[in-house]
Amino acid sequence: MTPTPTDFNYADLVSLIVIAIGIFVGYRRKLSGEIAILISVAAALFVGFFFFEPLGVWLATNTDLGINGARIATYVFIILGSSVVMVVLRLVLGKVLKIVIGEEADKIGGAIAGFVRSSIFVLIIFLLMNIIPNENLNRVFGEGSFIGRQTLKILPSIEEVIEEQMDGESTVDV
Repeated sequence: MTPTPTDFNYADLVSLIVIAIGIFVGYRRKLSGEIAILISVAAALFVGFFFFEPLGVWLATNTDLGINGARIATYVFIILGSSVVMVVLRLVLGKVLKIVIGEEADKIGGAIAGFVRSSIFVLIIFLLMNIIPNENLNRVFGEGSFIGRQTLKILPSIEEVIEEQMDGESTVDV
């Protein structure tokens, strides 16, 4: 049986539930909370990418921690630091946005941001499940799914970008 454009499966149902939860959580967090999370995640990724190794080495040489203990301590430090940044940003942005746009607009903006965040999450999951070379996953998250069929339409262009990036990085002089 070939799927029709309106065929849904359980992956679509779970995705819609995830998106609905994202909208609800975004509404509860408000736009200020969603922005704070976005900024703190970006800051944690930045700090983790650029400072994880140097800070771990510094801790290992200047404390009694071994390199693995220092890496764990660095990881915990980055997580705690980004959590503190998120809480402070959420409080400050909450006050500012409450004054500037009002409570209800802050909630609606949060719901929209929650929708976007959860939709991107669902898209990434579907892309990953279609990239993995597994026939069952590809069927459930691909041709058997409404969202999967839409995702498969953009997959070739994403694969082209990845291949271009890989080709550009593979020119290493030995």
